[in-house]
Amino acid sequence: MQISLNLLFKEAYEASSELQTKLENIYPIECNIYFSNLSVISLSLTKTEQVLDCKPATQPQFSLFLNSATALHALLHSNIPSDVYEGDSELALLFLLAIKDSNLDIEVLIYKHLGTIPALIIRKLQNNDMANYQFKNIDSKIWQLQGTFRAMAVRLDRLEMITSS
Repeated sequence: MQISLNLLFKEAYEASSELQTKLENIYPIECNIYFSNLSVISLSLTKTEQVLDCKPATQPQFSLFLNSATALHALLHSNIPSDVYEGDSELALLFLLAIKDSNLDIEVLIYKHLGTIPALIIRKLQNNDMANYQFKNIDSKIWQLQGTFRAMAVRLDRLEMITSS
């Protein structure tokens, strides 16, 4: 089953033109993503077509072997542990850096285009990462406030979807 990500990327490009420039410099991208015990998915990105496929790519440029901890670590810290990738590590890092540096609210984009369950998975991953990471210089009230704002934003998006239907 193939899922077109064209609308998702179009909205992401509108929110961050820098993301479009960075990704277009490294297109085409063909990769397999192995996530924990789930079946493999492939991501194929070109200038004209962005597709997520439930089957592995036959000749991926790189493969990522992720679980929740390594996925968020890669996005937050801009590095990929050497045991989680195969293939072109430079391309994999450039791809992850482009996403990280875009300052997009990935959770909202995923919710709008892929649905509630994937967005909840992303939220769970983010919450686990925050719980595991020791914030020494940041007041916990700031993180509580940010969490409250995110919850309100998701609720507003749901309400907007219901009222526009």
